[in-house]
Amino acid sequence: MGQPMALRLAEAGFDLAVYNRNRDRCEPLEAAGATVVETPAQLLADREVAITMLAGPAAVEQVVAGPEGVLAGAGQGSVVVEMSTVGPSVARQLAQRAAEHGAALVDAPVSGSVPAAESGSLTAFAGGPEWALEKARPALEAFTAAVTHVGDSGSGAAVKLGLNTVLTLLNEGIAEALLLAEALGIEREAMYDALESSAVAAPYVGYKRGAFLGDAEAGEVAFDIDGLGKDIDLALSHGRRDGLPMFGAAAASQVLAAASGMGLGSADMAAVATALRRISSSSES
Repeated sequence: MGQPMALRLAEAGFDLAVYNRNRDRCEPLEAAGATVVETPAQLLADREVAITMLAGPAAVEQVVAGPEGVLAGAGQGSVVVEMSTVGPSVARQLAQRAAEHGAALVDAPVSGSVPAAESGSLTAFAGGPEWALEKARPALEAFTAAVTHVGDSGSGAAVKLGLNTVLTLLNEGIAEALLLAEALGIEREAMYDALESSAVAAPYVGYKRGAFLGDAEAGEVAFDIDGLGKDIDLALSHGRRDGLPMFGAAAASQVLAAASGMGLGSADMAAVATALRRISSSSES
């Protein structure tokens, strides 16, 4: 996700510095005119806004708040926009650490996958100081269609956990509907036509048609099973902390774990349907 977002910034003419723990991934950005720095702390050396997009909480802690992290180079008025899926507690902790440097952190995770990043049509939900969001907004507009301020620090991260819970359940629901239809003698395409023309026809249903009807195991990956599993497990951890009955999410998490155990972890999330078919075949034999 980070690379197409950064490419949009380069194409928009921003003075861009980039960092990746795997330097090779910076080569397309360097070719597009970006300056590659050796440590995250250097990102704010001559700039006021830094944007991070990373795999999860551990990576964010290291890159943002580590000894040579982004905040080590932050100063009064610097803004860090953290766009990974980390959960509200981590976002609030990072915001507090940013304040110790005179900086502000905005948690602004995105809805959308790699194609949306490439086309500049991601949506973001931001928590934190409004002034900091407005300072970063011109850069964010290079790769988003909308950025909505939803509250104080941690609010954007909380919204993202809710959205990914719905995404996980919807993905699982489509897979189970197809499995049931096939068992009852309905062609997969006919069932998908019904889904797309019914009251459950969320935009995601149409968007994922090719993945569910094609070979999700070998096809283009918009969001992989391991990534979705990580996010729903993060949501479940917050749910357990607050005693929330998240039964559907817990069941969907088990299916994602089973799919990963089958070697489908790097496949598109629509491959949960493949996992369910394998489980069904195994139980029949």
